[in-house]
Amino acid sequence: MEAFAILHTIRRSSGEGEIYMNKKEFTMACAKCFSGIGFEKVKRSYAKKCGNIVIIIEPVKSNYDNYYWFEYGYIIREINDRPCDTTCNTDLRGSFGLSIGDSDKMRYDIWPEQLTESELIDALRQAVPKILIPENTDAKKFLIGAIRSKICYPSFRTKEYLGMEDD
Repeated sequence: MEAFAILHTIRRSSGEGEIYMNKKEFTMACAKCFSGIGFEKVKRSYAKKCGNIVIIIEPVKSNYDNYYWFEYGYIIREINDRPCDTTCNTDLRGSFGLSIGDSDKMRYDIWPEQLTESELIDALRQAVPKILIPENTDAKKFLIGAIRSKICYPSFRTKEYLGMEDD
């Protein structure tokens, strides 16, 4: 038991004065980051309205280990009146990785005990704007572009709504 306590103490310190996160600190860092860019917490997810579209981001914890990944989705209010509380209710879905620190490599398995709060927030601030619909942009065109570039995947109903039945 003492060896575990020593190992845990070593892994909690990054060596630069910052502390690696536990699960609670990870979820608090996500909330801090997402609320700072206009998302509201809805159950375990975060939602942001962009006109008639709601963007959902959900940190998902693995059932098999202590890592997370990030799923996102778009709810198109003209065709979908489901709650904005999970990516399972969205019309288009995808996931995104994070580039941690100076690495260009995208990581899809995010281990809280291997990150500091500032590393997570910096990585999220780089990744999230890529999935946001820019202001004064035609949302349908943005979503069609996202589908064609395969950054998210639509339901059949969504393809019909966007006029992409043949794609």
